[in-house]
Amino acid sequence: MITVDVSSLQRTRIAALACLGILPDTIRYDVLHTVKTKVLKELAKAIDDPKRTVRREAVACRSKWYVLLDAAPFDYAHMFASQVHIWRCRNLKGMLQHRP
Repeated sequence: MITVDVSSLQRTRIAALACLGILPDTIRYDVLHTVKTKVLKELAKAIDDPKRTVRREAVACRSKWYVLLDAAPFDYAHMFASQVHIWRCRNLKGMLQHRP
């Protein structure tokens, strides 16, 4: 019969979480954005781990993935186009209200 040391299982979980936490710093956003929702959902399981060291590593990993969400590329062209559209709609509405 094979016996497995509990601390080695704990170290394995911590190492896996550490590796997962390195990904947002090393891989481009456009590659990771397809899996970020699944990763954050699965990290919730690690945050409920009975061992405090595993939970601590899971929280550190999750915070790096949340930062990845904030680092999403911002589309300035889309923002500008939507602002112009809003401005045109307001001006058109004002012109229609002041017709003689």
